[in-house]
Amino acid sequence: MKSQRRGERLRSRPKTTTFKGNESLARHVELRLIAKDSPTTIAIELARVGGIGGDTVSPETIYQGVYAHGTRGLVTSLGRHLHRK
Repeated sequence: MKSQRRGERLRSRPKTTTFKGNESLARHVELRLIAKDSPTTIAIELARVGGIGGDTVSPETIYQGVYAHGTRGLVTSLGRHLHRK
């Protein structure tokens, strides 16, 4: 039972998102999205150079930030800069 309570406590604590924890990374991703680069391209190029401040992101993390409407550390309305077929 002790481990159950510990698990519930750890699960419920607020966690810092990657973009809120690294403002430079967030601004870089925002600028690249505005320049019409895809999240996959951004993630690959960040991985190649070792990230910004040591932080890298996956394309999925970028998409989550885009569609979170400003709650994950990226500015709102970045979705309009994504490529659409």
